[in-house]
Amino acid sequence: MLAAAVPRPLLKGEIHVWRLDLAGGCPADLERVVSDGDLVRAGRFAFDRDRIRFLRAKYGLRRLLAAYVGVAPLELAIALNSHGKPHLDPALGLGFNLSHAGDYGLVAIGRTARIGVDIEELPAPRDVRALATALFTAGEVQSLLSLDASRLAEAFLTCWTRKEAYLKALGVGLSVAPCTVHVGTAPRRCRFPIAGGRPDEFVEVTSLAQADGCVAALAVEGGAAEPEIFDFDWEISPETRESRSLPARAGSRKRLGRP
Repeated sequence: MLAAAVPRPLLKGEIHVWRLDLAGGCPADLERVVSDGDLVRAGRFAFDRDRIRFLRAKYGLRRLLAAYVGVAPLELAIALNSHGKPHLDPALGLGFNLSHAGDYGLVAIGRTARIGVDIEELPAPRDVRALATALFTAGEVQSLLSLDASRLAEAFLTCWTRKEAYLKALGVGLSVAPCTVHVGTAPRRCRFPIAGGRPDEFVEVTSLAQADGCVAALAVEGGAAEPEIFDFDWEISPETRESRSLPARAGSRKRLGRP
């Protein structure tokens, strides 16, 4: 039986993307969900707002993964690869990735280890031209600088989130120089090869529908069905074991398409 946080079992080729509202206080059952390591990390934040956002993101992630796996949150063993990407035991056949910015977080979950997601808040940094020159490929810079000022910030973050999601899917993060990876500034769905992989191996990158002043992207090995997005329900008890969908409220469940 699935815990109430998830609508149904996750099938091969499906991707579930969960939105987390990080505004608010710490859940009452925080210490029964979040690991001791994350509690220690949270204590290093200088500002309470950042500490609480971090803890809410980790809480939502562990609640969701526990629901899909069918265990209590603290029973989950989340390890890190050599580049710091978190992962579950491969035997579980469940891959995930978390990203958060400001009051918003995203958790992407699928039946592949190579999955990445990134979310960034608008507006972009003021010096986007200088940043693009340092972080983007020559083709991406040329495309970006051809835009008028009103479109520059969004295009910059579109490219950056796609690049981050792609590198996170590969499990290498920013250990690979972003300027060596070309993903383009357009939000369309594209396939990119895996360096050192077989000719038929690829990662599919797509920008996700924007909401609430954010830009986001998803990357999945081998492509996948159109991802579905859900809002995480903070009111559902982790002890609930009946399978049920999220409340039917505006925006609670919809298809994510290309912007």
